[in-house]
Amino acid sequence: MKNKNLLFVVAIILSTVNLTAQDCSQILRSIYDYRTESTDYEKLLAFLNWQRNYSMNEASSDSHSDYDGGFSYGGMTIDLEGADDKNAYQKFISDAENYSSLNESQRLKVIRTFKTINSQVVKAWENCMLSPGVKTWIVHTKDPNVIVLGAKYVSDGLKLKKAPEIRTISFSSNVDRVDGDFYIGGKQRKNIKLDGSARYQIIKRTSKEAMTVIISATGGNGLTYNFGKIRTDIPPREVNCPKIKVETFSKESEVTNNPKVELRLPPGYKILGGGAEVTTPNKGLTECLLTASYPSSTTSWYAEAKDHGYSHNAKLTVVVFAVYDPNNDWEVKLFPKQSSTTKYPEAAVSVGEGYTMTGGGAIIHWSGDGSLLTSSYPLTDNTWKARGKEHAMSSSSSLTVYAIGLKSRLRCKSTIQTRVFSQTSPKAKYPTAEVTVPDGWTITGGGALVNGDNNLLTASCLAAPGNRWISRSKEHHGIASSVTLTSFAIAIKQ
Repeated sequence: MKNKNLLFVVAIILSTVNLTAQDCSQILRSIYDYRTESTDYEKLLAFLNWQRNYSMNEASSDSHSDYDGGFSYGGMTIDLEGADDKNAYQKFISDAENYSSLNESQRLKVIRTFKTINSQVVKAWENCMLSPGVKTWIVHTKDPNVIVLGAKYVSDGLKLKKAPEIRTISFSSNVDRVDGDFYIGGKQRKNIKLDGSARYQIIKRTSKEAMTVIISATGGNGLTYNFGKIRTDIPPREVNCPKIKVETFSKESEVTNNPKVELRLPPGYKILGGGAEVTTPNKGLTECLLTASYPSSTTSWYAEAKDHGYSHNAKLTVVVFAVYDPNNDWEVKLFPKQSSTTKYPEAAVSVGEGYTMTGGGAIIHWSGDGSLLTSSYPLTDNTWKARGKEHAMSSSSSLTVYAIGLKSRLRCKSTIQTRVFSQTSPKAKYPTAEVTVPDGWTITGGGALVNGDNNLLTASCLAAPGNRWISRSKEHHGIASSVTLTSFAIAIKQ
């Protein structure tokens, strides 16, 4: 069946053909398929969706539960670690609803409690499915309009010597039948033998109104499923996404004419942005120029510089901004785009829908005499742009520009505000531009833009100490160039 990889909630009803079997309908109101690849958090969301549609008035402490103690709710027993009343259950539900704002130990407790529900329900469901009789069940997919009907017969080898058949399945008018074992090309297949293997039929509701499915089987047996109107009066329960704490890391290269450095973050950290600066050992004017400063992965940053025309040694320092995310609450994604090969390569790339851009970077893919970076900066609040050029010596290269996107993996409302701050320098042969971020804002990345020709980047990085981004560029190789330089800082506020 094509939909087996869906995370789903199953409601199962047992019908029998002249057989006596346990009635599973009450204890199996909700079940989670642990054969899927869904995360614990996604399964928890499925449970919460079911729970919201189940009346708390039907829940009670049940001393006659088929399970080993705990709080009985909707036919399921939940291990609340010693507590067995509604208040403890409601505390569990509240914690589950606010999962994104819990600390790590609180989250572990919620998942631990949630898994006790699953283990008991799964065991009961498996016992029911192995007992003799005709079993039919409904799979509720993530789409409230789409369900999957399943049917199976388990023989006891004595009372029924011939496997029963599903004669017909009929639906109310608001059902669109999709191909399955019972319908092909919109035409019903009759007398489908239930010979031990499961049969499935995908059913799509065409409106939110109530829906009925009637199953007719041999032996005079029938079964009717009534599905109520899809509820639209239950607002989604959103909580704010957890706040992120931005931390900085730095690393220096050796002193050489082609300095390179890659910073790899410790476990649990993810890249938000970064920058690089070329300096000389004697703090004089550098003749090495930036060719790369970009995220080489979601957990590492790479930078490179080179001398150009003049032999010169320099040191390269990278500064990286990262979020500590041991619970994997946040998705960090790199969005790259490569330019064509030319003497003046440039490219721009935007983050995907739903992502917040926190930084970006670029690398020139040079060879021979080489090309150099002239700009790598936020063009807008969701687009990063980079430019490069040959200088004094003929050279064609391509470049790759990167935008870094951040998105919560949790079902929560983001409270992160982002803003791009900028400051432009006066015109000069060796301009320096510095932008300061106001109090309450935290830098996650930054960039630089040379506003003119024949000036080349030597720095675009965090200025220490303080919440400042500094950029530098220079004329080079005897080609006079007086330009302005714009420094950019991307910052967040929570």
